[in-house]
Amino acid sequence: MTAFGRGLTGACANCGGRGIFKGFGLKETCPTCGHRFEREQGYWLGSITINTAISFALFGVTFLAIALATWPDVPWTGMWIGLIVLMGVFPIIFHPISKAIWVGLDLAIRPVEPQTHETSVVNPNPPGDHS
Repeated sequence: MTAFGRGLTGACANCGGRGIFKGFGLKETCPTCGHRFEREQGYWLGSITINTAISFALFGVTFLAIALATWPDVPWTGMWIGLIVLMGVFPIIFHPISKAIWVGLDLAIRPVEPQTHETSVVNPNPPGDHS
């Protein structure tokens, strides 16, 4: 689960290198090991699914927390305005992180094959990889 853990921390899932983010997305390749993040067409559907699931969970938890904390005088208008703003901002901010998580999850499930390293990784044995 090292690859997934690296993805959770926003590091390259292949080598653990930093500096993989560019604006609100990932760079095309890792600056440390050269791993190409988008492994196939439609690859980012998984990261969009992660982003959507986490956003909906955050919405539900926030809604319940506010409603339960202020019951029976729930500030409905203020809560809805806050939730709409949160749901407009959070997915954008979380987008690059969800991509890093997806790359980590994908590499944990489907490690890079040596015969495909030409298309997915510039250096199949990143620095610090002793396997």
